[in-house]
Amino acid sequence: MDFLILPMLTRILPTANVDISKWVIPRLLPLADPKFNIAHDIDLIIGIKNFFSILENEQLTLGSVLPVLRKTVFGYVVAGEAMEKTASTVVCNVSSIDNLESIVRKFWEVESFEKGKALSLEELYCENHFRETHQRAPDGRYVVRLPIREEMLDSLGESFKIAERRFLAIERKLSSDPVLHAEYSKFMDEYLTLGHMDEFEPNLLKPHFYLPHHAIQRPDSTTTKTRVVFDASCRGSNNISLNDICYVGPTVQPLLVSTLVNFRLPKFAVNADAEKMYRQVWVHPVDCLLQLIQFRKTPNEKLQTYRLKTVTYGTAPAPYLATRVLNQLAVDEAANYPLAAPMVENCFYVDDYLSGDDNEQRLVETNRQLIDLLRSGGFNMRKWCSNSPTVLSHIPETLRDSRTELQISQSGSVKALGLLWHPLSDEFSFNVPEFVSSEPITKRLILSEMSRLFDPMGLVGAAIVSAKIFLQALWSKKFNWNDTLPEEYQKWWKLYRFEIETLSMLRIPRRILVDNYRTLELHVF
Repeated sequence: MDFLILPMLTRILPTANVDISKWVIPRLLPLADPKFNIAHDIDLIIGIKNFFSILENEQLTLGSVLPVLRKTVFGYVVAGEAMEKTASTVVCNVSSIDNLESIVRKFWEVESFEKGKALSLEELYCENHFRETHQRAPDGRYVVRLPIREEMLDSLGESFKIAERRFLAIERKLSSDPVLHAEYSKFMDEYLTLGHMDEFEPNLLKPHFYLPHHAIQRPDSTTTKTRVVFDASCRGSNNISLNDICYVGPTVQPLLVSTLVNFRLPKFAVNADAEKMYRQVWVHPVDCLLQLIQFRKTPNEKLQTYRLKTVTYGTAPAPYLATRVLNQLAVDEAANYPLAAPMVENCFYVDDYLSGDDNEQRLVETNRQLIDLLRSGGFNMRKWCSNSPTVLSHIPETLRDSRTELQISQSGSVKALGLLWHPLSDEFSFNVPEFVSSEPITKRLILSEMSRLFDPMGLVGAAIVSAKIFLQALWSKKFNWNDTLPEEYQKWWKLYRFEIETLSMLRIPRRILVDNYRTLELHVF
């Protein structure tokens, strides 16, 4: 085992001495901790990774309202609830190293470009699993199985209580915010009305899992201001979550930089998105047992169990399953929609469609085929916009986007240095984030703010590379993450914050080609 040495693991446990004078414990029974009832320091914490390897099969019961004795390789341990009341203390040890490494990696990887990357064994398993298990329902929609690590399925543990606690907490928050409460209920009502969930009485003898949920508010959204997100990373009683037992799956769509570069080539461009893309894919009823939630509109109602019946945002394999279904739909319907099928496989980034054509009439026909192709699989293409009034006139008004600028950003990055497309002028601009913070300027804060600079095509690389050079300088000086930086470094970063705002005035033509060109040359250095 590998161990981290910390100044303190937790508070004294138990928090007070426990009277065991009436407990009948065999006198010669080898206990892992003979003084388990005496309040004292904790010397060692063993994580879930090794927990089950130290357990053995034998278990002794002390009484109906007393803990049990469980045999381990260290001796018998006492587990359960004592009847005596003790003070409740919570200690939270947080390590953010992985998160920091992830931020740094994403910041530098945005400029990398991988071609021909081989699938890992887990990714190959997901692909084979999808091919063997996916089905098409009578309504044209696809039914998928979750790619589960079967050997871990029985280790999920109990999840009802923590989901209940989380719901009661969000219910209290909703009670104090009538507007949020109404939007939350509206979202869940829509789930029910569309048949994406139903009331359910679970068979507790079968593997099942309850997902907590909470609200994410998106004031800038033109459709759903409040979205309910389901927490599939919440761990159950065995410290294992649904996401822990699911494979993630490979990326099956082109890289964003590829999609954007191709978007800059044609004379006439279009943009649209697949409405509620994840929720148009059914999950097999067997796996729906792993997507149970608890909900009620008011505290006066009984808390009900519901079953989520579609691919659920927040589960690890959701992006893979939804995009893989999109590609499968293109394959299955290629003969019926020859113009649109290649577009589905090459011009989608998650649910965003970015494409175009030099021939206006052909683009009109491609769009018509795309709408029909996606509709055959249960998807609705909406928010259409184009730099061509002719192309847009062939799209039903109810499906058009009324906005004059559209943000193109990484999935999930809301406050990024977003790339905006203005269809009317057919130009790109940048939505520069506001760096307003009263916090001390530290290396951690700078890295957090730099991670919001998103420029996949390198259009403002000169501005961003200076920030990278500055970050390298901080690394070479070996400043600690949370130490306030010296004044000269603080001044540099404050000036950078101020100057980067001028990027919002920049306008870049979307199209990089001209009409009637004779030859094309690509110069690389």
